[in-house]
Amino acid sequence: MKIARFAVFLVILMFGPLVAALLGAYPVASGIVAEEPTRGRHILKAQAFHLVNDQDQIRASLALNQDRPTFTLFDERGQARGQVLMMATDQAGITLSDAEGVPRLHLVILPDGSPTVILSDEQRQPRAAFALSPEGRPSLSFMDGKGQVQAQLWMKPDDTGSLDIEKLNAPQD
Repeated sequence: MKIARFAVFLVILMFGPLVAALLGAYPVASGIVAEEPTRGRHILKAQAFHLVNDQDQIRASLALNQDRPTFTLFDERGQARGQVLMMATDQAGITLSDAEGVPRLHLVILPDGSPTVILSDEQRQPRAAFALSPEGRPSLSFMDGKGQVQAQLWMKPDDTGSLDIEKLNAPQD
């Protein structure tokens, strides 16, 4: 028995480094390139990474979506509930969705650096927004069910407030 263990030990000792070198020279079968050396660093490349639970259900994903990086969190039912993403217009954003997967809260940083928070209804229509202009002046907007601005409060350049209410005296539908 001791001789058999010693023989296995010798085989592993002699051929182990060779097997490790051969395995390290080939990409992983899942499409991920394993540790590609670049100037002394190792890089792992893929178009998507998924974190899964014990039931192999995706709970988080880091992926390219139409060539834009997106980090998505999923609930127990597999519904997307949160995303951090880059949008086509060079805007960074965070979106939180309700239990049905409907995006309800959006935080967007526009290309000029100004932040905006948008609250949407169940039909995905924006209903309220809070924003800062590139100059740092805040505004608060309220929209109707069609997403059209009906009232707005903002700070003017002289740091005085202004209120604008659309259709104040118009007949109600």
